[in-house]
Amino acid sequence: VRPGTVYRMYSKDLYSSHMKEFDECEMNRQPLDTVILNLKQMLNQKVIPILQDVLEPPPLGHIDRSFQSLYDNWLYTHPSDEEGNLTDLGTFIAKSGLDLRMGRLVGLGSVFGVLPETVAMASMMSISRSPFRIATELIMKDPRVYSEAVNA
Repeated sequence: VRPGTVYRMYSKDLYSSHMKEFDECEMNRQPLDTVILNLKQMLNQKVIPILQDVLEPPPLGHIDRSFQSLYDNWLYTHPSDEEGNLTDLGTFIAKSGLDLRMGRLVGLGSVFGVLPETVAMASMMSISRSPFRIATELIMKDPRVYSEAVNA
């Protein structure tokens, strides 16, 4: 932080009455499952002491829920930091960089021998629009219809 001038696109009254001085840290705004998975894979040591040492540590209840979620999804061997370790599936997801849901789908597809199909399914599930509603010039010959479909 250093001296300077701040320009905002809203009034000072709006800022002082409705906005917080600082945003809540990202670690407290989202589930800790991915954070715990990545920390365990990178450091291979207990994760709770690391999470308690950050600037804004998450509540212990959130950490416990994340361990339980990882255990329920077969990514962790025990629902606690003391006794648990990453499973092979958990290690695969942490190394692949996929989100937990898509990584689990692809990992289980690999285990069951249907990897190409599950990769295709994961890619289809990751786009926001239905792949069957995406505009294409091959089907929509009229430029106005194509333009309307693209902008919808």
